[in-house]
Amino acid sequence: MTKEQFYVYQEDTFEAFCKALIRNESIDAHRELASHAERETAISALSERELSSLCAEDCYHPYCKTFFVRETAIKIFDPNLAEGLQFLPPHLREILLLFYCMEYSTPQIGRLLNLPKSTVHYRKREAICRLKRLLEGMEHEY
Repeated sequence: MTKEQFYVYQEDTFEAFCKALIRNESIDAHRELASHAERETAISALSERELSSLCAEDCYHPYCKTFFVRETAIKIFDPNLAEGLQFLPPHLREILLLFYCMEYSTPQIGRLLNLPKSTVHYRKREAICRLKRLLEGMEHEY
């Protein structure tokens, strides 16, 4: 084999290697695209319900007041309600927050605070009346 024949042989071998490499990469790319097509759905093909399940909306409240009841943080976003709750005595505020925000029943609140159900019911009613008067008073100020 002459030197020239050897160089031609090397070029042919390299050319065959490059063609095989390109063909195999093309096959891999087509397989990957087919695999993606099996698992993926175009956004335009989704129903309204499926599309809304993928969405998330950030909700920023310009006002937030946090009250603590038994080491649990309760956030109130309405400024008038938060101000009214702030003016209530702590024992009345606690019952309202337990009942309305944490959804405890009257007997559950009684057990938690070691109070009879009738006392819890009376304090809840008293707290609602005071809060109503406070909120009505705030309404007339504006």
